[in-house]
Amino acid sequence: MSAGEVVRGNAQRKWRLTTGPASYALQFLAFVLLYYACGKVGLSIGQLNPNVTPLWPGAGLAIAGLLVLGRQYWPAVAVGAFTLNLTNTGDAFAAAVIASGNTAEAVIVVYLLARFGDGLRAFERASGVFLFAASIAFAAALSATLGTGVLQIVHLVPEADVLNMWAAWWAGNVAGALLITPVLALWSRPFSPTRRASRWLEGAVLLALILVVGFDPTSFIIQARAAGPPTGLFLLPLVVWASFRFSPREAATGTLLLSLGTIWNSLQNRGPFGTGDPAETQLVLALALAALGFVSLLLAALVADRRREAETIRRARDELDSRVVERTAALSVAVQRLRDEITERERAEENLRRSQARLVEAQRLAQLGNWEWDIGTNAFTASDELRRLTGLAASDFPKTFDAFLQRIHPDDRARIRSTAYAARDAQQAFETEGRILRPEGAVRWMHFQGRIEHNAEGQAARVSGNAQDVTERRRLERERAEAQERAKEIHRLQELNDLKTRFMNTAAHELNTPLTPIRVQLHILKQRVESGEAGASDSLAVLERNIERMIGLVNDVLEAARLQAERLGIRKESVDLARLVRDAAESFHAPAREAGLRLEVDADAALPAEADPKRVTQVLYNLLSNAIKFTPRGGRVRIEARSSVGGAELRVSDTGIGLTGEQIERLFQPFSQVHEGVLTSRLGTGLGLYISRGIAELHGGSIRVESQGPSRGTTFILTIPLVAREPISAQLVNAL
Repeated sequence: MSAGEVVRGNAQRKWRLTTGPASYALQFLAFVLLYYACGKVGLSIGQLNPNVTPLWPGAGLAIAGLLVLGRQYWPAVAVGAFTLNLTNTGDAFAAAVIASGNTAEAVIVVYLLARFGDGLRAFERASGVFLFAASIAFAAALSATLGTGVLQIVHLVPEADVLNMWAAWWAGNVAGALLITPVLALWSRPFSPTRRASRWLEGAVLLALILVVGFDPTSFIIQARAAGPPTGLFLLPLVVWASFRFSPREAATGTLLLSLGTIWNSLQNRGPFGTGDPAETQLVLALALAALGFVSLLLAALVADRRREAETIRRARDELDSRVVERTAALSVAVQRLRDEITERERAEENLRRSQARLVEAQRLAQLGNWEWDIGTNAFTASDELRRLTGLAASDFPKTFDAFLQRIHPDDRARIRSTAYAARDAQQAFETEGRILRPEGAVRWMHFQGRIEHNAEGQAARVSGNAQDVTERRRLERERAEAQERAKEIHRLQELNDLKTRFMNTAAHELNTPLTPIRVQLHILKQRVESGEAGASDSLAVLERNIERMIGLVNDVLEAARLQAERLGIRKESVDLARLVRDAAESFHAPAREAGLRLEVDADAALPAEADPKRVTQVLYNLLSNAIKFTPRGGRVRIEARSSVGGAELRVSDTGIGLTGEQIERLFQPFSQVHEGVLTSRLGTGLGLYISRGIAELHGGSIRVESQGPSRGTTFILTIPLVAREPISAQLVNAL
């Protein structure tokens, strides 16, 4: 556990230690009063209804309070919300229902963050930010439904305004949670201020810009109107600056300050969100603040993830460099020792006839022993050094070659026996390695060499050779292989870091693209509803498409992250791949007709397989969608299922714009757009084919693409193994 984690753990335990009866009562009362005061301030800026505000601070305060103090303080939220709403509506029943919605909202979000997001640390990770955003979106919908419903029941809101009020209520709660909760939660945790003067200077410059842009009435952003150029987008560079250069704590604080300035100017009908219509201004402002808070949190969390991973890679690299240097030095010493031993061995062999004593000394230094095997009598003799290496006394040393083989490790015995006998029969020299079992249980690696000696008649009479202890050399080789594996792991982590960098660039663009049409269509929808003009369904369709696009982007990113982390699972079951092909084609007949294309299907014969039907259908939908997307009107799209040697082939072909060889090579890379600059409006995240290839490989199959070139169409082939069918005779036997 790191020092930072110890400090965080102590801080969290400190909160728990101050929850005695007296401390709990004081904190409970302070919580209630603070919630009431913040609620009054928040409701004072509402323009649509006295109970609705573009930024509901109560949501952020309640969630942060329960995260920091503990869920046992939920009654404080309930009491504060009831008191606030009672003074605001004058109706006890309505106040109780609204308070229950506010309390449930905070409890749900805190429970989900504690259960799945690591509590307060959720705001420092991209996965935690996604969980927090999804949780507050769901919980805020519950609170908005209860609040608007009870206000309609007690006749405090006209029925015609219920939908607009629900949307504003939901957006205000989401904005309040996304902007206020991270600030309170992150500042409650211990931290060490940076000592770098440059970072303090940069923070001061950023703070000054935020105050000027957000609060100076003379700034061009505040003077702009909602009907004019989208100057509100100039707020994003400040948010991105804070997210990339500072921690999530500072980024959330800067975004909150920028949002407060935007609210202040919008209430005075200034700035890019001041439309002149109070209801419309409040809704657009709440949605913009929610989006701004989410982007700030997500970017700051992604940068924090990247910094942690970069630090991990740096530490791993430093450790690896240190160990490589250490092992290299040890290996150099070992090599030098081995060279010295070889020199001694050669010198000992050169002086063999002159001094047996010098031979014994040389063998001891080289850990090299001699042996001799008499082929006729099967007798086996060895030098003193070989007996020492095996750990056996002269009286215990095996007298025959077969008995000596019993000292060989069982896993190597048969191989060494067959090698020696084969060399004897072929009258050839041999060389091999194996493990020796010493009496105390130790295992030593030995290098054996043997050569055939002939008698006067030219027949093989004996086999003589030597055995050298190479255990240390084996250990060094194994450690070198482990070092190489660690280097490969570092390379994989670097590739993962590059993937996250490309994801941040893609996500920043793709998440921002649908926001403008959503805001425009909300404005159009509002005008059509108020004027009774037809066409509201068209605006809703545009909104639905853009929201689906954002959901699809998030889902693609999550799927790609699971695939990269090897956590993308499949659930196999018995399926008919031909049936899946027919069902997929049925779903795309209408889109094909709308695109002016002819969709052909050829999947009559059954193709039984063990596969995940949802994942296979996901791949087919992606391939059919791409085929329709990139085929001009009047063209043809064909999907077919056939059996081949490698399994079932599910083919999707079209007569569309085709692919070049270079485009095919990078087609399955994540975030790759091979048609950039040609059909930009039709492109997606660049993750669909990357995920499809991962799904195919998880099934033990593959996916490939064929194309004759531009304007000559494309064919994708998905291969999945089939279930082997029993022969007819086996089926009859089983039936009998």
